[in-house]
Amino acid sequence: MPEPDETLPAAPAAAGVEARGFAPEELLTCDSCLRANAPTRTQCLYCGAGLRAVASVLRPEPPFATSEPEVNRIYIVARSRPGQAITHSVVDQLAERFQFKPAELHAGFASCGPLPLTSASREQAVELLSELQAHGFDAFSIPASEVETSLAARKIRALEFTETSLSALTTSPVQQLCAAWSDLSLIVSGRLQTNRVEVDERQSRNSTKYLDRRELSHDESVIDLYVKSEMSWRIGAQDFDFPV
Repeated sequence: MPEPDETLPAAPAAAGVEARGFAPEELLTCDSCLRANAPTRTQCLYCGAGLRAVASVLRPEPPFATSEPEVNRIYIVARSRPGQAITHSVVDQLAERFQFKPAELHAGFASCGPLPLTSASREQAVELLSELQAHGFDAFSIPASEVETSLAARKIRALEFTETSLSALTTSPVQQLCAAWSDLSLIVSGRLQTNRVEVDERQSRNSTKYLDRRELSHDESVIDLYVKSEMSWRIGAQDFDFPV
């Protein structure tokens, strides 16, 4: 009995026109049913919902994205000057370039504090620094080799405060941590965004047939507490026992 064909059905090709296949990264994912569609379609083949524009799905990687090891890369940091006027057009341009939401980037510049934007190769860092300085920002670079990354944040589920210290209860393994208020050096709030692409495929003897493609994302608000001579403590929106 022949094996059923599970590939996406295609419209009949016109006479003399060769049917074209599409790579998984070219397919459009329907926001309603999460099924993959050909990039030439404007409506989902399965549920009829409208598909996003091809340009938004097949957006090219930023020019500073490379496969260079992180330890050899350069972190780009910028900050606005007190009283500096920042136009919406500049924020929108930089937000698209560094893949930020415009409102978040504007809030970061409004704080006038150092704002990490991205990492790049040494050659790309020169171009990015020049672009930021042309917009009136103070921009500087930090080699990744000079940044301490060996201490990972420890997730905590509860905090207790006293007049002289604060203590935390970790998630797993469960441990009690304690630090004096004078040891707390920095508090940073932010958001962790994780993107994952899942591709269903079936391999035969001579080829690989792609069946479906899904883009999944996860977003979580976090607060990191940096304690001297200690791993940082991380409060995650999904792990912390917020009081009711």
